[in-house]
Amino acid sequence: MTTKRKQNYSRLTETEVITLARRLQFFEENCQLSCVKIEENNIHIVFKLNDTISDTSIIVQQTYNKDHKKSAQFFFEQFPKIFYYDEVQGITVIENTPILHFV
Repeated sequence: MTTKRKQNYSRLTETEVITLARRLQFFEENCQLSCVKIEENNIHIVFKLNDTISDTSIIVQQTYNKDHKKSAQFFFEQFPKIFYYDEVQGITVIENTPILHFV
């Protein structure tokens, strides 16, 4: 799913990641979500969002640079399950897999 919104770019917080996941219905309605920032550098910020009831999780990555498409291309090439991409906000939501080094 690709979304283009006419909003200004803003950096995500843990609370906003949970809000995004609930709005996009990535988890069951009765889930218990916890969000942890697992990596931050000058290129991106990465969060792990976990449902403690079902023990399932997703990874939410947001790029900081202006060329979101180029940064997101890495994720499109490396991970087969891209659940969501927001070009304006530079947000990519991917499946959580064992190959991710920061998980």
